Amino acid sequence: NELNLRPGSKRLLRSKLIQRGIKSEIFEPILDKFYEKQDETEIALQIAKKFLKTQRDTKKDKQKEKLVRHLLNKGFDWEIIDWVVKEKL
Repeated sequence: NELNLRPGSKRLLRSKLIQRGIKSEIFEPILDKFYEKQDETEIALQIAKKFLKTQRDTKKDKQKEKLVRHLLNKGFDWEIIDWVVKEKL
């Protein structure tokens, strides 16, 4: 459910599941299978598109700052964030 409702990086979802006390043997195969089908870069790109729709009235430099913060909060690595920002802005 978490993957569909609040998409994020594999690292973030793994952290959330561990905090909830779920053993990694249970969720690792599911995460591996999900992220095998859907690349983290594509997930970050989808999140960025959705986020930028809400930021249309914001100046470009502020959009960039907010997008970077948003993707960092979603647990993405800097390499992915940098690529998405260059692609979308």
